Amino acid sequence: MPAAAEDTAEKLATYLKDPSYKVRLKAAITIGKLKVTDAAPALRGALSDDDDTVRAAAAYSLGQLGDQASRGALVTQLSDAKPLIFKATTKALWLLDRAKGPAARYLVVVEEPAMARGIAASRGKRMARSLKRKLERSPIVIFSAGEQNVLQGARLASHLKGRKLTGMGLRPKIVKLDTRASGGGTSFECKVSVMVVALVKNRMEFAAAGEANAEVEETGLDPDTMDDVIAQILDASAEAAADEVAGFLARRQGP
Repeated sequence: MPAAAEDTAEKLATYLKDPSYKVRLKAAITIGKLKVTDAAPALRGALSDDDDTVRAAAAYSLGQLGDQASRGALVTQLSDAKPLIFKATTKALWLLDRAKGPAARYLVVVEEPAMARGIAASRGKRMARSLKRKLERSPIVIFSAGEQNVLQGARLASHLKGRKLTGMGLRPKIVKLDTRASGGGTSFECKVSVMVVALVKNRMEFAAAGEANAEVEETGLDPDTMDDVIAQILDASAEAAADEVAGFLARRQGP
């Protein structure tokens, strides 16, 4: 970072701690206007300022900076009932959405995966990660930073409207994960499902499915080999389901 830019960021960060709220407010606004990205950590600290106008300005400036690392900190601000804070934070998150992808249409929540009986929780976590990783490639998807945990009902609906997003919840499940001896080899089979639910209305809109199989021409596989094959079919099944979800979201019309 050039020395001049570093000096500017340090000075503005210092001003954010000034005893006068007017000085702190001006510093928060200036950081956003001048796009002083290196002052983002100091702005995140200002989200807990004693003055509401400073907090609102800090939130909005983080949006202006396009600081994606601030999503979680901003979402916690949504719990504040004050309209000034709520509106500034919603606008900031909207700016972050646009910076990440101007085509974004959905705020997506991937819920904790369910598993058929006897399947380890670690398998579900891998499946959910694979599902999310594949959907991250979709330009219409923004993943939740916890908005649904902070807001409910009308306030969640108002917030999503302000960001021009529709909230969708994904409920993944491993329906089947089977390993068995087959002839002189070992067969693997995996089936997953993903229920797509409207986040605000809690209404099911679509059900996706994915499955994958593998055959290994030997029996008595060591644990590492077993884990590797299972991981591959979990990933393949989740990605197939993710393709169906992405297709549904692309076709879906309106809120």
